[in-house]
Amino acid sequence: MADPPRPAQVPPRTEAGSTPMPRWVKLSVIVALLAIALLVAMLLAGGHGPGRHSPNSGTSPGVSGGGHAPPVGGHG
Repeated sequence: MADPPRPAQVPPRTEAGSTPMPRWVKLSVIVALLAIALLVAMLLAGGHGPGRHSPNSGTSPGVSGGGHAPPVGGHG
């Protein structure tokens, strides 16, 4: 004789009445928040960001205007 069907496994309800967040969602949120915090810390510390790549930034010692001189006879 066959066993009677079992009721479906339902995750426990939280206080708000919704099911709890899956573990992979929590982990993804934590990783995203850590990446954002690292990016903000690097931007606030200086030395990183879009201004570093401009030729007149002056943030890197020994580099002025990319370090290139125009050719002696011009471009032609």
